[in-house]
Amino acid sequence: MAKKRRKPESRFRRLMRRPVSKVVAGVGAAALAATTAFAVAVAERGAARILPDPTVRPSSPAALAFPFDVAVDPGFDAGMWYALPSPVTGGPAAEQLLLGFPGDAELAAYLRAHDGAPLSSVVPSLTFTGLNRSGTVRIVGLRVYAKQGGGVLAGSLIKTTSNGEQPTVPVRVDLDRPSLDVNAPDGKPYFQGHGIELAADEHVTVAVTFTAVKHAYRWLMAVDYVLPAGGSRTAYLDDVGRLYQNASEVPPKNHFALTGQAPGYPAVWDTNFPQPGFRLTSRSS
Repeated sequence: MAKKRRKPESRFRRLMRRPVSKVVAGVGAAALAATTAFAVAVAERGAARILPDPTVRPSSPAALAFPFDVAVDPGFDAGMWYALPSPVTGGPAAEQLLLGFPGDAELAAYLRAHDGAPLSSVVPSLTFTGLNRSGTVRIVGLRVYAKQGGGVLAGSLIKTTSNGEQPTVPVRVDLDRPSLDVNAPDGKPYFQGHGIELAADEHVTVAVTFTAVKHAYRWLMAVDYVLPAGGSRTAYLDDVGRLYQNASEVPPKNHFALTGQAPGYPAVWDTNFPQPGFRLTSRSS
């Protein structure tokens, strides 16, 4: 009689018939392999976060819009007078005058907001700082640009007290004359025989005396320069020290300003020195 063929045992039954030690060992090896694979994967991900990808190259520094920076000091000094186009006798504009200004920057902002200007003369300082790391930039020209003239400002006069004479500055611009150059004491354009060399982090300050008698003026400063590799450029500077590639981009209120003196003023504000602020001493009836 033929023997009956046994049905094949399932994998589970065969496993259960093994010694317990072998079963445990098999399960432990599988768990260890899985744990090791997981640890390796985590380590690889951690290393990828810490170590840079060798295929990624650092980007080159962004090109400078201008190879130098300019800081503008408005040049206000004790004893200077200022004018506004309208009589100020009350309201927020008068309240600001009564309180006074912590410094020149705040006074300059007040004049800018109310279309005012220093009276007769002003000596702003332009401090150039080189930014280019790969060569020297040469400033070859500094001139008045987009000068606009109008009637003198005749609304309000603001007076400060003098603490001494202003220092003599060797370069100047008479805004009543048609010339737009910054001139030396002999009347010739200063930059015809001079230039400014700017290496990285080097500072050069130019103080220019501007004068006006006949009109009120607003203008920008054009800065002509030559790049280290050659090639001439022009930047346009406003009165808060911002540089522009196009003069049309400059906000109208950020132009430099100066006015000649009017015969009289409906409102006159005198200083309260040594106390802060100003007081209204006369007004039109």
